[in-house]
Parts: sequence; structure tokens; C-alpha cells
Amino acid sequence: MRIVKITPTGTTLTTVDGDLTALQSLVGGDLQWIPLGDDSAMYVNENGRYLRMPENPIATRLCLHYRAGLDPADAIAGLAVVVGVSPHDGAEADCPDTVVRTIRDLGFTVDH
Repeated sequence: MRIVKITPTGTTLTTVDGDLTALQSLVGGDLQWIPLGDDSAMYVNENGRYLRMPENPIATRLCLHYRAGLDPADAIAGLAVVVGVSPHDGAEADCPDTVVRTIRDLGFTVDH
């Protein structure tokens, strides 16, 4: 599955096994799902702030752009993973190109 991996210092478009274990491994713990619209969602470590993971300004900005319910005074902590959401069954799918374009439009680079 094609994802966008967002670290506190950059973003990478990559392919991973899309199962729950792989996503948990990427974010370093329990998953929190944040919808970014009809066709995408972000996974973050549910306890990232509690674990004092570094703030992730790129993921935070993306959530604020999509009005994903993040309080503007709050921030995403740790690594984030953006996936697509299938319109048919809500399952994870490839990250849409529109999200990649949005990240670039917000002024961030997306590496391959």
C-alpha cells in the first residue's frame, strides 16, 4: 500500500504492508485514526504526547488544513502515516495523489 510517512523533519512517499502490525510498528505503538476527508486518514501514535515524542509540525499543519478536529493549540507528536480510505468499504488504500499535492502546496517536500 502506498503511504505518506511524515516524520517531524520530512515526508516520504513509500510502499508498505498495510496490515495493522506494520502501521503500529511505523508509529511506534497504539494507533489513533484521524480522518482527513472522504478519501484519506492519518494514523499517529495514540500516546505520542504522553511518551514525549517530538512534535511533528508537518503532520500538525496537515491536520489543521483538513480541519481534522485538532485544536490549533495542540500538536501531533511522533511519526504520522497518511493512507487512503476506500469509498466502498472504508478500508485502507493507497494514499491519494491529492494529499501529496496538498502537502506540497503547504510548502513541504515529499521525497520518494
